[in-house]
Amino acid sequence: MTRRPIDEKLITDFLLGNLPEEEIEQLDELSLTDDDFVMRLQSADNDLVDAYVKGELSGTTLAQFKSNYLKSPKRQEKVAFAQALQKQINKPAFAVHRPDFQWGFAAAAVIILLLGGYLIFENLRLQNQLRQMQAEQVSLHQREQQLRKQIADLKNQPSGTKTNEVKLLAFVLTPQTRGANKIPLIHFPDDIDLLALTLKVETNDFPNYTAVLKDAAMDKTIWRSEKLKVQNNLVQINVPANLLKPQSYLMELSGISASGATEIISSYPFRIATQ
Repeated sequence: MTRRPIDEKLITDFLLGNLPEEEIEQLDELSLTDDDFVMRLQSADNDLVDAYVKGELSGTTLAQFKSNYLKSPKRQEKVAFAQALQKQINKPAFAVHRPDFQWGFAAAAVIILLLGGYLIFENLRLQNQLRQMQAEQVSLHQREQQLRKQIADLKNQPSGTKTNEVKLLAFVLTPQTRGANKIPLIHFPDDIDLLALTLKVETNDFPNYTAVLKDAAMDKTIWRSEKLKVQNNLVQINVPANLLKPQSYLMELSGISASGATEIISSYPFRIATQ
């Protein structure tokens, strides 16, 4: 597929979840590797929130903003802050009486302080986001090296143990936050031996984790992992390819507490399609 030029409309549609699955996957990947795109994405995000609080969104765009964009708690907090700031800005700064005049200056000072604090907060958040993406890139590189080593070890096993070259397909999954119908599609060649999944995790609150692969239609468990660790907010999983066929699946990631109790923390739907 030829990638469309990344203009402001495309970025806005990406924020609203209004793109085909393949383009969403491409831009998700770009948000991890291209600092310039990250800055443009942040600017478009701010413009979209400003337009919402000013009542400038309408029709389909407004509906998508409410149904898709506001699903994220972080985005809800950002919109709430922008709405509070807009209320302060809309208050009249000047009036006839001197006490009101003085209060107008006080309100302006408060607005300046709020704006300064917001800009500092956004700057720190963006820096943390960039550091996290850099750490994820390092982790993905280490993951690639580990997989190459595993393949080399399998190829070097004694004759009769493993005769064919091991082939794998790597894919990154994020927790489902957009529309329920936008499920990642994995094009699966027939000769693949392993599906190497990298799961993005929002928090790391447990000492160990475990993953369960389910048939999405039957809600039936197909495969279960050993204990897993989170590194740089990423979990690495290898799923035997012979368990998979063209259909929808759900990978459930659960945290394991020190007492051994498990708690589902994220779900990762995806669909397999053969090439």
